[in-house]
Amino acid sequence: MTYVMNSPKSSHTATETLALLIQGINAGVWDWDIRSGQEWWSNRFYELLGYDDLELEASNENFLNVLLHPDDRERVIEITKLHLRKQLPYRINIRLKNKEGRYQWFETAGQAKFDDLGEPIRMIGSVVNIDQKIRNLNELERSKRFLEETERMAKVGGWDFNLGSDEVRWSKTVYDIHELPHGGNIRIEEAIQYYTEESRQVIREKLTLALEFRIPFDLELQLLTARNNRIWVRVAGKPILNPEGKVVGLMGTFQDINEQKKREIQLEDSLRVISCQNNRMLDFAHIVSHNLRSHTSNLQMMLEVMKITDSSEDRAAIINHIDQISEELNQTIVHLNQVLFVQNNIDQHKQVLNLADYIKVTEKALQKEIEEHDVLLVHDAHECPEVEGHPKYLESILINLVSNAIRYRQPGRAPIITLRSFLEHNKPVLLVSDNGSGIDLSRYASDLFGMYKTFHGNPEARGIGLYLTRNQVEAMGGKIEVSSEPGLGSTFKITFL
Repeated sequence: MTYVMNSPKSSHTATETLALLIQGINAGVWDWDIRSGQEWWSNRFYELLGYDDLELEASNENFLNVLLHPDDRERVIEITKLHLRKQLPYRINIRLKNKEGRYQWFETAGQAKFDDLGEPIRMIGSVVNIDQKIRNLNELERSKRFLEETERMAKVGGWDFNLGSDEVRWSKTVYDIHELPHGGNIRIEEAIQYYTEESRQVIREKLTLALEFRIPFDLELQLLTARNNRIWVRVAGKPILNPEGKVVGLMGTFQDINEQKKREIQLEDSLRVISCQNNRMLDFAHIVSHNLRSHTSNLQMMLEVMKITDSSEDRAAIINHIDQISEELNQTIVHLNQVLFVQNNIDQHKQVLNLADYIKVTEKALQKEIEEHDVLLVHDAHECPEVEGHPKYLESILINLVSNAIRYRQPGRAPIITLRSFLEHNKPVLLVSDNGSGIDLSRYASDLFGMYKTFHGNPEARGIGLYLTRNQVEAMGGKIEVSSEPGLGSTFKITFL
């Protein structure tokens, strides 16, 4: 079919120019006479679909029902109506079936000509093969979704920092980890503020080293999310260099490792507890061996002496010694039973315990001593009101520490004992502080929690209280530490698991 301009005034030159233009472009051209319904498709239109010229009749029927993908028909009809009735732009991506029966993507665009009354009389347009472009975009989108899903599942995202703009760009996963909505400009200092106070100094130092000396970093830090959740994250970064070798920014990865880190810390705590248990058992075995052997040796010696003496006075003295040894042996057995009770109840299920309730129990148990020595007992458990532990152990720990603070008060000074709880690294901490006589840790630190170790020459001291306290704390998975100065008082710090 030869293409002919509809206007009778069209010159041969105009027709020739248009024909050359159609032949020269890489698009198929179509012409639709709206009033007559006749259509014309250019040679290139046929070529794009693998047909010979005129092999398929150029008609709206063939276009809609033979070439066009069924799922695209409604869209094409709708956009055509909008163009012809409201003169809205006509440009749409569609799928057309080639001669081999395979659908490919094309972009078609057109423009109608209207008469003086605004009625459409003719429409001319083009089709361009964009199949490879669409496939590339789809593949890119698929890869993007795959990467985003992989990031989401691994809880790892990417980030980069532009030194010139001072802005940080995050992937979606990094926003999710921070519990923030996606998008928005983030300044470097704003990003740093999401870290905990301890971690900010570390990240600032590493960022400076990376920017100034090109030193990459890989850190495990704690983050406070937008919802105030404290989590562990792994942050890695390295410098970005321009063609001249100058550092222009940083890029790296950002991963939520909170669950992994919690398991790691839990494992470390478990290993520490097991190690403490082993040490306690060895210590206990040594104490049993030493103390019981000492008492039995003394008894044996007294009995041997009694066999060879005839003096009634000597025998009375020996019996008195045997009574004392027997009493000491009985006390030792009582103490060892107390230790065994702690050891044998390590696996008891812990409970959530209200500190204020147990402080009241302590006040009631020591009411006589508190009133007698005019003790001021100050307590604040508002910041961390609850801990997990064994009820009997917590009660024993508080009574032991408070009674020790009263017993070892500083002469001439009104005793003040303070109990305060708070969270440290997401773990409950209880401080028991006093203004008493204190302990010389340079001399006694290694023996402080030992059995039968005393430091003040107090005749009431037995050296069993702190030993039991340490055993009870460690049996609950916690640890106990002390800071003290002679004459200034002591502070016992209990960290619960």
